[in-house]
Amino acid sequence: MPREERMKGYRDVRMCPAQHPFDRFDGKAVPVAIEVRQQSECLTLFEHPEDAVHVFGPEDGSIPKAVLGLCHRFVPFLPDIA
Repeated sequence: MPREERMKGYRDVRMCPAQHPFDRFDGKAVPVAIEVRQQSECLTLFEHPEDAVHVFGPEDGSIPKAVLGLCHRFVPFLPDIA
């Protein structure tokens, strides 16, 4: 598939960098941290909530503890292995 076609799916993705990002969502949002943790749910079995807010940390570190404390679910990010 050409890149232009693949990128169409990102038109509806909202990026919202902020100091207090969860204040930008209503109370129904479910913060999901994309991070390897002991209590992480299996990625292949994880059912993403309809109102999920995915939280990604830096490539060379972890999501800050203050933000992790606000997350309700945890899913590990594992790159595709081919």
